[in-house]
Amino acid sequence: MRKIVNYPVIATAHKNIVTVSSPNIPGMHTEGKTSLSALVNAIDAIEIMLEGEKAPDVMDVRDWQIKSNQIILFVPVRVDA
Repeated sequence: MRKIVNYPVIATAHKNIVTVSSPNIPGMHTEGKTSLSALVNAIDAIEIMLEGEKAPDVMDVRDWQIKSNQIILFVPVRVDA
């Protein structure tokens, strides 16, 4: 059985791309030419990384430090229940 978990990610705006990473999912880094494509790529990357694995608990983002060109967003990811 699968469920949807909303994981936090950090989207970083650069001159020509948007990169996405997540301290909640170590090693997850992706990018896209637009914010939307970067977030879709992040959903795909997280789902692939967590396939067959126990989904980690969602981190509390209140203590995350971000820069002026960054934003914290939550992406819906299908994980094994």
